[in-house]
Amino acid sequence: MEFSKEEILAQLERIISSSTFAKTAINVKLLTFLVHASLNDTEVKEVTIGNEMFGKKYDPIKNDNKVRVYVYHLRKKLKIYYTEEAGKDEILFSIDKGQYRVQFYKQNSTNNKYRKRIYWIGSALFLFAILTIIYFGFLKRETARFWNDNINKNFPTTVLIGDHYTMMGPLETGGSGIIRDFDINSDAEFNSFIQKNPEKASVVSPNTYTYITKMGAYCSKHITQYFDQQDLSFNLLLSSEWEISNMNDENVVYIGQSKNLRSLKNMLEESFPQLSFNNYNIAITDSETGEKVLYSDTSSDVLVDYSLVAKITGPAGNSLKFFLSEHDGGVINSLKYFTNKDSVEAFYNQHQIGDRDFMALFKVTGWERTGYNIEFVLIDFKE
Repeated sequence: MEFSKEEILAQLERIISSSTFAKTAINVKLLTFLVHASLNDTEVKEVTIGNEMFGKKYDPIKNDNKVRVYVYHLRKKLKIYYTEEAGKDEILFSIDKGQYRVQFYKQNSTNNKYRKRIYWIGSALFLFAILTIIYFGFLKRETARFWNDNINKNFPTTVLIGDHYTMMGPLETGGSGIIRDFDINSDAEFNSFIQKNPEKASVVSPNTYTYITKMGAYCSKHITQYFDQQDLSFNLLLSSEWEISNMNDENVVYIGQSKNLRSLKNMLEESFPQLSFNNYNIAITDSETGEKVLYSDTSSDVLVDYSLVAKITGPAGNSLKFFLSEHDGGVINSLKYFTNKDSVEAFYNQHQIGDRDFMALFKVTGWERTGYNIEFVLIDFKE
């Protein structure tokens, strides 16, 4: 090895103590783990990193590309450090794409592999700069302020699409099939129902299949296109697939009905105790009068949906965002509103939001779910 272990560990300490790595505990922990593994010539696999980072049995299939997202962000942080803070004689830490082993180079080395890499990086950056000007000029929209913590922070982002709980049981046609009861939205609620109605235990049973409405397909496409424009990698899951144990490890964006919030519901109501969900209504208690106001969706010639949008800072400094409505129109149009830079900028300026956590209610109206109009109703901030 070209460098001693002591020299490499000293370089590690310089990096993790730098301003680039300040307040990025995940990157510090990951880099420290990978450097020590590389020094010990330990073979590192995705599942090994997952177990180390999350302190539990890591399933690469269930957790999708979470580890790769972490390593991707670590490479970006290292690049920023060596560009903005490193001295010219410092040891260069490099993690090749698709690899987890850390390579160690001299910054001023004549190592052919490294020099060629710099040459091609320089050429690529020049071409990228030209293409970026074209791209920003014609295609790419600027990031709406609402999403800054997803773009700039060091937590991976997971988008959850609310899916509906289903059961198996008898149908009106005389056969059996999938049943949806809007008052039963989890195994816990199903078990509670059976305890109160034991005679139903032999008639209905929990189903392994769930379903989403058209908002799921539309919003998945819309958020994918938006995040792709921001060069943001993210995981996409159904809300039934997500585990509350991941709460501190990632930014979460929930899109769907309040009934399908599952374990996230407590987090939302604890952050905004004036908020509750009552059957098919959004209920908000006025902080001055103590009066509870119900906002109910209606279906007449002009259809009305009430949509709640909330932003919360999680326990680990991560971000939780919610787009909630009982019908497709409210969710779809509030998501469109908050991925439009102009509408978000006007909203933030009007209500002087800054970096505060908030919940906002919108009234979405439309004629047979077409030609929607979104209207601000109220906003409240987390104390």
